[in-house]
Amino acid sequence: TTFSTALNISAGQGVLGYVASSSPPPNATDWYWVTLSGTQNALLLQTQTPLTGPSQPLNSLVPTITLFNSSDNQLLSSGSNQSLLTTGLVPGSTYYVEVQPANNTHGEYFLGVTPIQTPSVTSNPISQTVNAGQSVTFTAAASGSPTPSVQWEVNSGSGFTPISGATS
Repeated sequence: TTFSTALNISAGQGVLGYVASSSPPPNATDWYWVTLSGTQNALLLQTQTPLTGPSQPLNSLVPTITLFNSSDNQLLSSGSNQSLLTTGLVPGSTYYVEVQPANNTHGEYFLGVTPIQTPSVTSNPISQTVNAGQSVTFTAAASGSPTPSVQWEVNSGSGFTPISGATS
């Protein structure tokens, strides 16, 4: 596997490309590299397939997306879906992305690159005891990108149920 012709994509951007596995292939595989920022530890890669020519939509082009570690070329994740989410990545590291067409398909595609910082609880709520009918306030905090949302729940003895309006 060679990555010498990889195109650099800034995290949070995308690229329009063309791949073909039919004969003769104008470009059988496209390579890109993406560098995560100092806090991002996951990557969402998504493809959309516009047109193969004037007014000829091609729904059969579902390229395989593969993610490699740039330091040792180790395969990290691969899928034939239109999106690939890989977690557990090292912030600040560079990764190679391969886009390869399915058998005997060709066409344009858009590869979107979304860096993610997986959610992390930064402050847990503190246990409190109050008498029945008294109010109580719990606080918690989480970080991540995109910003995580929270739904508070209550356990009334038969399992957890969401508290209406208790979101942040």
